[in-house]
Amino acid sequence: MSVTIHTARYNYRGDDRFDITFRGAREARKRGLDAPGEPFAPPGWLLHYAKGYGVALPQGVAPPTGDLFAWYAEHYLTAMRASYKAHRPAWDALLGREEATLGCFCADPAQCHRGLLAGILVRCGATYLGER
Repeated sequence: MSVTIHTARYNYRGDDRFDITFRGAREARKRGLDAPGEPFAPPGWLLHYAKGYGVALPQGVAPPTGDLFAWYAEHYLTAMRASYKAHRPAWDALLGREEATLGCFCADPAQCHRGLLAGILVRCGATYLGER
C-alpha cells in the first residue's frame, strides 16, 4: 500500500498534517521536539535566497539567470536527492504512512516545495490527490 499525499497551507490542522517547513523544524528543535518533516524542508540558504533575504549562495552555486522558481526547483530537487540518501529512514517512514498532507506557508503549491515534494513522492510510489 502506498501513502496518499495531499498538500495544504500551513494552517491546515488535520490529523495527517506533516510540516515540511524550515521554520517548523527549527522551532521544534528549539523546544526539544522531533521534526520529522525536516529532511523534506528546503535548505535555509535556498529558502532565504529565493525569498530575497540577501543571503550569500554556497560556493559553486550560481545565481538564477532566468525564472527564479525553475532555479529554486532545480536546487530543491538536488537537495532532496541528498536528503534521500542521508535520511532514508525518514523517507521510508513518510512513504510508509497511510496518509499525509504536506504543509508549508506558500500560497501557491505550483510555486512551492510542497508541490515539488509531492511530485517526488509520486515517483517513489505515493498517490497525490491534490491541494486541500
